[in-house]
Amino acid sequence: MANLSAMQTQPTTQIVETENDTIRDYDNLFRIFYNHPPNLDSVNIANAYVQCKSLLNLADMYDALEVIGPRVDHHLLRFQGRLWKQIAKYPPQLPQDRVPSPIENHLLGSSGARGRTMANGSEPYP
Repeated sequence: MANLSAMQTQPTTQIVETENDTIRDYDNLFRIFYNHPPNLDSVNIANAYVQCKSLLNLADMYDALEVIGPRVDHHLLRFQGRLWKQIAKYPPQLPQDRVPSPIENHLLGSSGARGRTMANGSEPYP
């Protein structure tokens, strides 16, 4: 008689990890809906950023950015100086085919517009 228990395949780690991330995102989404604090990493800013970005993508799917956005802002702002150091070290980049608005240039500085030209061919900023 064949041993069928050895033939059972185990799910790969990546699938399990993706499922856990999805469950975590939905858990945090409903926690915020019911006015409970989300379970986001409060020690490692890189993990917190990834979790917040994933949560915001899920909230965007359900048109819930107005509810989720302030909670994510509050969580990230708890990192205080470390958040600003992380932004300075890894500045956000705008897509290459987009002309930044004045407010984006104010927030991102020249690093967000590096290497691009305006629609009329001039440099974005000196």
